[in-house]
Amino acid sequence: MTYFRLLLTNARLERSNARLMAKLIIQQIELETIAEDPTSDKAKEIIARYRLKIEQRKEIEQAGQN
Repeated sequence: MTYFRLLLTNARLERSNARLMAKLIIQQIELETIAEDPTSDKAKEIIARYRLKIEQRKEIEQAGQN
């Protein structure tokens, strides 16, 4: 691999790592929101969003099996 390719790969990995860290921080905040008061409107919104993601993932899995 050339030096230039290594630099590009490194930059891409750094961006990917930054996105993953941001997602982790968001999930941590959402988890703390749910833990503080699971009956709050914000907690219910977060739970509903994750339930929707779970359902979508199940539908994709079932479509793949057919």
